[in-house]
Amino acid sequence: MTSNPRRTQESSEARKSLFSGIGRFTALLIPGLDDIREARPILAPIVLGWIVALTAAIATRPLVLASMGDQVPAAANIMEAVMWVAALAAPVVILLKAGLLTAVGWAAAVVANARIAPRLLLSVLLYGEVILLFQGVAVALIAHFSPGGMPTSPTELQTPLSLGTFVSPARPALWAMAQQVSLFHAGWCSFLVVAIRRCADFRWGGAVGLAIFFWGLLIGFSAFRTMIIM
Repeated sequence: MTSNPRRTQESSEARKSLFSGIGRFTALLIPGLDDIREARPILAPIVLGWIVALTAAIATRPLVLASMGDQVPAAANIMEAVMWVAALAAPVVILLKAGLLTAVGWAAAVVANARIAPRLLLSVLLYGEVILLFQGVAVALIAHFSPGGMPTSPTELQTPLSLGTFVSPARPALWAMAQQVSLFHAGWCSFLVVAIRRCADFRWGGAVGLAIFFWGLLIGFSAFRTMIIM
């Protein structure tokens, strides 16, 4: 039995196309700014954010359970379930949050007579979300390697990464706002400035203004959400 040369060639081309697609997708997990500008990826940053969220959940789980001490086992089970649901739902949350910021940011840019493609802005914001998710990993690492050992209360999980360290949780709205001012939020804002400047050809002033506008939205939304819950 002889093989069909045409079918063999098509099969070979299909494999090459598959491997090429996998290679491009893998490269977009940690892209350069030019890659974001040209490809405007959506799926890659969502997958990367999901990986980081799952890593943070796995690293934080023993700390959270230890901090609950001798509380009712049912409460610990509920807390663990909430953590896993949040980690598994991270892609949806990331997309919804970045999508909302994109809609508001694009409208603000239009009002300011600036042009930026909505998909490009969404891609930049999705990669920015990954930076914010790394804060969960950092908190877990700091807690794991702290000299005091495993935490014995939820307050011991607070790390000096944000202004929330200096605000009492008894003032929930102010505390929620302070939580949005952290080292990772500063890195996120800096990334947005550079990425918007490079990818959308904004002037530095426009890029800084839009990034700070996004940061203000996060702070305001946190306070609003807390007031609704309370």
